[in-house]
This record gives sequence, structure tokens and C-alpha cells, in this order.
Amino acid sequence: MSLAFNNACEVFNCSNLEKYYTLIQANKVKIKATGNNEAEFSGELINFHDRSLALPILRINLEHRGEVIATYNLSSEEYLIESLVNIQRIPKNSPFKFKFKLPVDRKSFDRYTLEIIRP
Repeated sequence: MSLAFNNACEVFNCSNLEKYYTLIQANKVKIKATGNNEAEFSGELINFHDRSLALPILRINLEHRGEVIATYNLSSEEYLIESLVNIQRIPKNSPFKFKFKLPVDRKSFDRYTLEIIRP
């Protein structure tokens, strides 16, 4: 099965796709407490690749004292602002705003990482 995947990947240039998704950046990320056991993340995604790309999955790792305490994977329907929810692709050089809430207290983590994952 992995041989078939590797052959298909060679045909469709999967490794290039991975590189393309490194050209999407999250900017102006803000976090605020919105209630007990709830933190709201907001910001924008910008695609610096020369073509549009399918919207990525966002992986958020929350850390406390250097240890990952929670990981969330969000689809575009879960993280895009309401007016962009039906969008499937992110065009080049155009900021796409995101806003989502996670069921964690803001004080329960002291660091986070936000990863862009190819869908």
C-alpha cells in the first residue's frame, strides 16, 4: 500500500505540495479569554505561493511549562470567520481572517504553536 502511495505521490508531486503549504503564514494572531474554560484565537492567514491553494488544516498545540497539554486540528469551516466559511481555496497574497474558540482556560497554557497542515 505504501508503494502505491509513493508512486502516486511521485506523479502528483506531493513533496511540492508540502512546500507550497509552508508559504502560508499566520499573522496578527491574538488570544483572549472569553469566559471560563474558553480562549478565542483570531488573526489572518496569507498565502505567499504564486497560486491559490486549498484551505489548510490548522493544528494548535497548547503548552504549559514546555509540555504539550492539548492539540486541536481545525478544518477551515471551524476557523474561518463567518463571511468566509464557504470558501474552499485561499488566493495568493490575500489575507483571510480566522477566529475560533477552544474549550480551554486562557491561563492553563503559557505557549502555543499554530501549524499549517496540508489537507
